[in-house]
Amino acid sequence: MKSLTLLGVLAALLTGAPAVAHAQYAYTSKYVHLRAGPAVDYPVVRILPPGMSISVQGCISGYTWCDVVAGPNRGWIYAANIVYPYQGANVPILTYGAVIGFGIITFNLGNYWDNHYRSRPWYPRRQEWIHRPGPRYEGERHHAPPRAPAARPRSLGPRPQAPVVRPRTQGPAPRGHAPSAGPRAPQGRAPAAGQRAPGGRGPSDVNRPQEGRSRR
Repeated sequence: MKSLTLLGVLAALLTGAPAVAHAQYAYTSKYVHLRAGPAVDYPVVRILPPGMSISVQGCISGYTWCDVVAGPNRGWIYAANIVYPYQGANVPILTYGAVIGFGIITFNLGNYWDNHYRSRPWYPRRQEWIHRPGPRYEGERHHAPPRAPAARPRSLGPRPQAPVVRPRTQGPAPRGHAPSAGPRAPQGRAPAAGQRAPGGRGPSDVNRPQEGRSRR
């Protein structure tokens, strides 16, 4: 225990971070990026496989990123991708870091890069990284924990339906309006002069007195 404490103090002095009691071992939950700082803007030191044992040196305030040692490499991992055995289950440090008791540290880019990345290709741009604006993102977006779906409001009853419009049946005609008559039957033409009326009787036969009767 004393040796672990001394190692923690030595690591804090080298990185410019406050001393932590001791490092705690945890595991990667998936393929993760080990970065040169606590944000996705920093260069990738190495890609670590899932289930790899890592030594957590501490986390920044809020437990969003943690400083870890993975074999010969040193860097930062988004805390949602680090799990720790706690009460029979592997829990993410992002939500259980304060409960478990991981130490809080700060990040000093100049000291950190001087101690761990002198041979890296991005180290010559150290001054640019020191004076650049702050990181744009706080966490790995593609590893962010899923959000719970929004609760749907309870329905207060069946939805009102639009009234069904039915065609009106033809009823009696309103007062003051005579019902329209149907089509009229074709009427025959009056017989022309000299033609016989129906039944073989012509106009002259109509006015002609019947035979056999005496005039009075």
